[in-house]
Amino acid sequence: TNKALGEKQVPLMGVMAAFIFAAQMINFPVAGGTSGHLLGGALAAMLAVLSDPGSPTPAGQTPAAVEPGGPAPDAVTVMRSLPRDTAAFTNREVWVRRLMELVESHRGAGVLPVHAVDGMPRTGKTTFAVHIGHMLADRFPDGQLFVNLNGHTAGRRPVGPLDALASLLTADGVPAQRIPIGTDGWAVTEARAAMWRSRLADRRMLVILDNAASYAQVEPLLPGAGRCLVVVTSRRRLVELEGVTVAIDALDPPDAALLLARLSGRDPASLDPVAVDAVTALCGYLPLAISLLAAQLRHHPGWSAATLVAFALAR
Repeated sequence: TNKALGEKQVPLMGVMAAFIFAAQMINFPVAGGTSGHLLGGALAAMLAVLSDPGSPTPAGQTPAAVEPGGPAPDAVTVMRSLPRDTAAFTNREVWVRRLMELVESHRGAGVLPVHAVDGMPRTGKTTFAVHIGHMLADRFPDGQLFVNLNGHTAGRRPVGPLDALASLLTADGVPAQRIPIGTDGWAVTEARAAMWRSRLADRRMLVILDNAASYAQVEPLLPGAGRCLVVVTSRRRLVELEGVTVAIDALDPPDAALLLARLSGRDPASLDPVAVDAVTALCGYLPLAISLLAAQLRHHPGWSAATLVAFALAR
């Protein structure tokens, strides 16, 4: 009835807001891209509001018991929101091998340490974390989540733990009306963090917390159980994190040259090595800068590496 629908308008607006937050922070392009898992979870949450008169759980309270035979309000949904991997991944083999061996050694039991990936801008920290995530996906069958915390994103405010936890819980299948709310931000954050840790307690999940600004931003998002692997990327060294630090630096000249050839779709032997060295040096041997110039070489088949040097110097 119209009256019934009217009563649903407020919670429905809350769900839509939660969906937008989740779309922005769980690597979900709202327009132009697709992610069946996230879209399905968000739509399921919206439908739950229309079919369930329940309201959001205030911080400090326990959700009402489920009727016998009814659906579990917090049923686990396996989410896989990692960004696309790159086929031109270059270097970092030592760290990749170490991390793979560490995970293998903890498959039976034991606590997996948090891996903090740090380094200067444009060194490929996110690319490294995503690549590792795809390689380890089958070791973490309960889900792989990616969250951009916007710690160093120009023009964007860092995502606070309160909103990040709402996004993680939504992505993990918690209906929006079951996520704790309240006027005390600290209490609500603690309640959401407790719910997040509880849901991950007996599961094997991989969580990438990308672009973190500080330890305070990350700490409430860490699972309490040791069966989950958390990879944190940041421009800063988060010394408070107890775990393994992976320092990502600029590429060595040979690896930079190989990356340029791979991304440009050229045979390395066909490129003038002197010109390639000049191009990669102009890029500071940084993967992101190299990828931008490699794209120019790929889209201009008639260009040589020397032409690319002239193009770079002219800009």
